[in-house]
Amino acid sequence: MTPTEIDFDRLKPNTIVQGTLFPEPVQVITTIPMGQSIKLIGKGLQTQKVYEPILNPQQLTQLQIIPEHEPFNGNPQNFRLGVEALRWGLAHEYDPYFSLAIARVDPLPHQLEAVYDYFLKLARIRFLLADDPGAGKTVMAGLLLKELKIRGLVQRTLIIAPANLTFQWQREMKDKFREDFEVVKGDILRANYGQNPWQEKNQVVASVSWVSRIPDAKDSLLRSHWDLIIVDEAHKMSAYSSDKKTLAYQLGERLSEMTDHYLLMTATPHKGDPDNFRLFLELLDPDVYGDIKSLEEAMKRNVAPFYLRRTKEALVTFPEPETGQVQKLFTNRTVKTSEREFREDCQVLVATEAAGEGINLQFCWFMINYDIPWNPVRLEQRMGRIHRYGQDKDCLIFNFVATNTREGRVLWKLFERIEAIERDLDPEQTGKVFNVLGDIFPANQLERMLREMYAKNLTEDSIKDRIVEQVNLNEFRKITHSTLEGLAKKSLNLSKLIGQSVEAKERRLVPESIEYFFLEAATVAGIHPKEVRKNSHTYRVGKIPRTLWSVGDRLEPRYGKLGRDYKQIIFDKDRLKDDPTLEWVTPGHPLFETVREKVWEEVQDDLRRGAIFYDLHRSEPSGLDVFSATIQDGRGRILHRRLFVVETAMNGTFYIRQPTIFLDFTLADPDTLPPENLTLPERQQVEQTLIEQALQPFLTEIQSQRQKEVEIIIRHTEISLTNIIDRVQRQFAELSMQKESESKEIGLEGRLKQMEDRLFERNGRLESRREQLKQEKNCTITDIQHHGRAWVLPHPQRHSPELATMVSNQEIERIAIQTVIEYEQARGWQVESVETENRGFDLISRKPHPEDSQTAIAVRFIEVKGRSQVGEVALTTNEYKTAERLKQDYWLYVVFNCATTPTVYPIPDPVKLGWQPLVKIEHYQLEPSEILERFPKNYPEKD
Repeated sequence: MTPTEIDFDRLKPNTIVQGTLFPEPVQVITTIPMGQSIKLIGKGLQTQKVYEPILNPQQLTQLQIIPEHEPFNGNPQNFRLGVEALRWGLAHEYDPYFSLAIARVDPLPHQLEAVYDYFLKLARIRFLLADDPGAGKTVMAGLLLKELKIRGLVQRTLIIAPANLTFQWQREMKDKFREDFEVVKGDILRANYGQNPWQEKNQVVASVSWVSRIPDAKDSLLRSHWDLIIVDEAHKMSAYSSDKKTLAYQLGERLSEMTDHYLLMTATPHKGDPDNFRLFLELLDPDVYGDIKSLEEAMKRNVAPFYLRRTKEALVTFPEPETGQVQKLFTNRTVKTSEREFREDCQVLVATEAAGEGINLQFCWFMINYDIPWNPVRLEQRMGRIHRYGQDKDCLIFNFVATNTREGRVLWKLFERIEAIERDLDPEQTGKVFNVLGDIFPANQLERMLREMYAKNLTEDSIKDRIVEQVNLNEFRKITHSTLEGLAKKSLNLSKLIGQSVEAKERRLVPESIEYFFLEAATVAGIHPKEVRKNSHTYRVGKIPRTLWSVGDRLEPRYGKLGRDYKQIIFDKDRLKDDPTLEWVTPGHPLFETVREKVWEEVQDDLRRGAIFYDLHRSEPSGLDVFSATIQDGRGRILHRRLFVVETAMNGTFYIRQPTIFLDFTLADPDTLPPENLTLPERQQVEQTLIEQALQPFLTEIQSQRQKEVEIIIRHTEISLTNIIDRVQRQFAELSMQKESESKEIGLEGRLKQMEDRLFERNGRLESRREQLKQEKNCTITDIQHHGRAWVLPHPQRHSPELATMVSNQEIERIAIQTVIEYEQARGWQVESVETENRGFDLISRKPHPEDSQTAIAVRFIEVKGRSQVGEVALTTNEYKTAERLKQDYWLYVVFNCATTPTVYPIPDPVKLGWQPLVKIEHYQLEPSEILERFPKNYPEKD
């Protein structure tokens, strides 16, 4: 494209200008005359930065206008690569469980449910996660962190944990999530005298006891701000009453004011006291949980937008794959040699009480408690070392009790009592009863009674009588039906989660797709990876070019530091099991993101110029426009940003397509010209179609979800603050009556003024929260950007003998599709057609749950290929890569003899067959003999 010199009359809104005055092409928003100069207000096409320079006549001559209509002489490979770079940058929008592809964990169903069905649906994450001990709360916190970072919502994260767990948090964040955290302690504070290390470091772990008790640590921390704060063992921040707040609780209150997103995690969040629980929840939001009535409302409706608690017994695993092989849950990259030797070679660990908490021993499954602690809670903590997330065996735990001693007989009585109550509360032994013994029988009470027995102040029989009296069914039932436990979720809809997980596979990032994009993009970015050996999928990269350093530095706050040298990289995390020294590259990795960003910058000219593609299966040209658009709420928070393609047919009909449509096309020859006498509609007309056909339905869906979520918060806020205001008004009225009765009470005027101020502040807060929640509830479409335009033409050789047999026949394809739909329905499956959506397959077939037809327990993604008789079968690049990604969930249904007697040949995981690439049309071809020999014709059998 040859830019033209500036023409003052042509400097209109939406005009694109470039020149030495701007670091990037700028789209004009408006111009304002200012004497002989003008003020130009525009937006950068690459960074979306707003520019407002005042330009004199001489400076105006330095600008060049980029022509409105594309010449379509851009490099089609670069054009397609640019669309892919943009799509990979928004990968979290398309993969429902995105963080699974970039974290070294294999989460369990309950962890996916917590992160994706609870945390990420909240506009402002304020949440108490109170699952049983060993449920893997650290993994849930790590998944949340990765999701928020990749969305650009979080840069600064603070983790507050008990002192003995700070280094464990640091290590697990590094090993499982590749996130570098620094543990801030006294030595770092002293070494940074005159500076604030809290403000200078973006990812920090600190001890709750140290920060809450050391004034210098607390004061410097309170001068910082964080995007996400995670508090582990948050019950240490409990308060006895509103006027008896511990130092740790006061710290929790201040932390709540310093962050947008606040996650509290504990396995023991209560003492059976609703008011105590309310105070604990006030740490999350004092407006929503400021009054006990809001909790009673949540209990009545069984809806708690702030709280999730599930028993460990209810947290089941996904079914094993069909191979029946047990997969490792974690693969640690850097484990000390001594630990690895113990885990892999040793059979027995003998330990003192020091091993009772804070360490993970899930690779052990047999425990003998030789010395029973008098504190029942400590016994539970011991068992939690092996009975925790990552345990793939049934645990056997033996408690040795010497029944011929007084203390042994007392302990035995306690165990008998607990077992009897558990049978009464849970007669079917589902395991769905929370351990609340510590709330009925305080942890140190047994120890005190035994000491009293040694001092001969109590007898053995009197202690047993107290156990029977205190540890009784009514007390257990009272707590398990309290507000806290009544809101607890004691079961998991596993079939629904399995169905969601299988459907999510369609958009799941897989190593093959990541590898394919990176290798193509790396060359454009100036990197030339070389495979170590053929089909090893391990690549040598070497030194990173200096041209990428500045890009890496710019992206460092979001993705981490770009290395200067990468020896060997891989794209499949399973390879780390064999060699943990390899560098695993995925979206979110600094090398991947730097290459993607550099490519995006390099292909801008090709996107603006437009490109031309061929399609074997088209009989007439079409135009394609690439857009991105954002949905945000009234507070300016971005909820979603997605990529869209609008196709314009020659009859003027518009279609919304997937951005992967370009993978179905062949690159046009360099000298190919756009069609003569054919024009594409104005961009504004295409944008209007995008809004009506895609963005408005998308907005309606998001708005509906957001309204449902925010309405719950609104209801709790109204109940809580209204009751608080009523209480303050009553107190104010009582004081006013005292004043009117001419009471001589000292300080009455001051108390009346305080109450008046408090009433004014509470009313103001209620109005402020109402306005905030209205803003959160309202969503709008914004920031629609046009990224490029392309022509797709019928392939010039589509009628040649070599390719003619592979061209689609619409009537044959219709017969094939209908035959497969009937075949699946005869099996009892439900079929949805997605033929027009360019998803790499034609049909989604779901096997409904026998008790819930809306829940799928198995899913097949089906590509249908029909032939009039028997002939070769071909997959497009997009179809082949989709099959690679979905593996055993992708099925190729070949229908031969469509013109006479259609016969179906279902083929699972078709990429395993002997496909031959056809370079000329970027397809993969399969001989019919391989289908006929390996897959006999099928007749449907009802499942």
